[in-house]
Amino acid sequence: MALLLTMVLSIFFFSFKPTLQLLLGIIICMISLHMYFAPAQTLVDLPATTNLALDTLKEIAAEQRGES
Repeated sequence: MALLLTMVLSIFFFSFKPTLQLLLGIIICMISLHMYFAPAQTLVDLPATTNLALDTLKEIAAEQRGES
């Protein structure tokens, strides 16, 4: 957002003419900031975690044997 604000202020105060490279750079920067701060669930389709798998597990006892 700072790049966009600086560009707009430069247009008004200094008669700056923005280029395509500047606009593309601002867009890429804004997209990368969104991806960095967005929660992982919004960017990737993660499987839902459920307790169903815990219910189907069986508990077993393991005996420790002497040294071989």
